[in-house]
Amino acid sequence: MFTIDLLKGQGIPKKTKLGGIVIAAVTIAIPTAVAIAMLGFYLCDGIVTSIKRQEIVRWEAKIGRLSEAIELQQSLENEKITYINCLSEVKSAIGRYTQWSPVLMTFVENMPDSVVLTTLEVKQRSIKRKVPKKDDPERM
Repeated sequence: MFTIDLLKGQGIPKKTKLGGIVIAAVTIAIPTAVAIAMLGFYLCDGIVTSIKRQEIVRWEAKIGRLSEAIELQQSLENEKITYINCLSEVKSAIGRYTQWSPVLMTFVENMPDSVVLTTLEVKQRSIKRKVPKKDDPERM
């Protein structure tokens, strides 16, 4: 109930008990604390998210640099294979083609006639041999 002071013309508030104040404070404090905690989690997650985004950008840049390096490595490997093929061709051709060096030319020009090869005779004869067959090596 509400009591009215007739002399002052105002209502007299009831004396509040400590329990009512505690209940009012708890009803305000708990939702406020929860809201502050949720805001803290939200801001913390925002900071973590921005840090992770920066980290992702850094990793993507590293991947981009490494993909260029991988492409360069592949092109160098292809060049290496080409050079190896060229070297094998040169190796096989070296036996067929010889080149006279200036030292060799001078040596040949100054050789005495008795050492120089003037004639070359070739004799050819054929020899028959039995060779094992590829399919059956025991049969000739």
